[in-house]
Amino acid sequence: MIRDRVYALACVVLLAACSSRMMAEPADLGALKDKLNKSIKAQYLDAPLDRVLENIQTEAGVPVFIDRERLGDHARRKVALNTDSMPVRSVLNWVTRAAGVDWDVREGAVFVSTRREILRPQIKTEVYDVRALTVMPPNFTGSPELDINAALSNTSSGGSSGGAATASTTLFGDDDTADTMGITPDEFAELIKGSVAPNDWRSDLGVSFSSAAAGLLIVKHTPEVHAEIKDLLEKYQKTSGKMVALEARFMIIRTDALDKMLGKVKNKLILDPKEADAFIKESDPLKAGVRVLGIGRTICMNGQRVNVHNLQAKAFLSDLEPVSGGTGADPTLSVLASGNVIDVESIISFDGASIVLTVRSQAAAGNTDDTSTVPVGISPETVIAGQNEEGNKQPVKRKVMTSDAKVNLPEQDIVGFRTTVRI
Repeated sequence: MIRDRVYALACVVLLAACSSRMMAEPADLGALKDKLNKSIKAQYLDAPLDRVLENIQTEAGVPVFIDRERLGDHARRKVALNTDSMPVRSVLNWVTRAAGVDWDVREGAVFVSTRREILRPQIKTEVYDVRALTVMPPNFTGSPELDINAALSNTSSGGSSGGAATASTTLFGDDDTADTMGITPDEFAELIKGSVAPNDWRSDLGVSFSSAAAGLLIVKHTPEVHAEIKDLLEKYQKTSGKMVALEARFMIIRTDALDKMLGKVKNKLILDPKEADAFIKESDPLKAGVRVLGIGRTICMNGQRVNVHNLQAKAFLSDLEPVSGGTGADPTLSVLASGNVIDVESIISFDGASIVLTVRSQAAAGNTDDTSTVPVGISPETVIAGQNEEGNKQPVKRKVMTSDAKVNLPEQDIVGFRTTVRI
């Protein structure tokens, strides 16, 4: 029993001793930090580095350990610095940088060695998932073109029909769906290395930067550099991750009513949905000539091009071709589209204070009720009938039988605009 108590007491004393030692280290480090912040006089003219470090140790009372084995000839490199007052920390920075070496605080002393050796215990590996930052959303081009020419260009024979034709010429000068946004992981890696510690990515320092499949970046560097990378990614995310919510109202309204609406909102060229709704509710739709044709809503990424359309497609008989050698005609069907189309590219300014919108918009209303009568019959065909005076067979033409058929004559009213505005 006594032995157990003595043993327990010894353990408590040992733990207390360990705690005292652990608590003493921060105090020692604090004293060293104070000495490093103390200003000293440094006047060195082509003096060897090791001699300068010994002088700093004497002047500032800072213990200095020189890693001569790794430094080699760098320990004797000559440096120059002339100042009447400068913090010890800054003096160490200047003289070690001039000699091509580095320093750090280790176990209560200033440790001077190669840059690689100084960084080695600090280097950590982090994996960054940048897929959300390198995504390349497509531009949705080729929105429908609402006109009769487009309808007639989208035809088919034999009774089949197609959808509304897409724009052959667009406001944006292109008609493809190529990816135009985003950045690849490799390009992102070069961006980071050029922005964060650009001089500290040498392989001889033990750091590395590689891109893996699926948009992952594997980085080996110091905690300070990792913190800067994370800060850069957050800033990039805030800029590239912005979304734009678009809402368009297609309305028919008399000019005087429109002027009244704009007067209430101080002649703003673009109204927000609440302002448009308020005007419609306050005014008499019949007197103001207000008719809402449709509402289009969508959300897109900053810089992306999108389109919204609300269409009605009507097939109509646009042509009849007589069937060769037979009776009747082969019909040609076309599709006339009516409704609303808005094609938008939005770009947010760097400070988020404005948006530049490039817009192509159309509203079209049409019908295919009017018709026209065209003759349809049997194509001329030759037959052999009888002989002439010389006894040769004489071809005789059969009489062509005709009948009337009707084709549609579409009518369409179109209102549209193409513009760029800053909101």
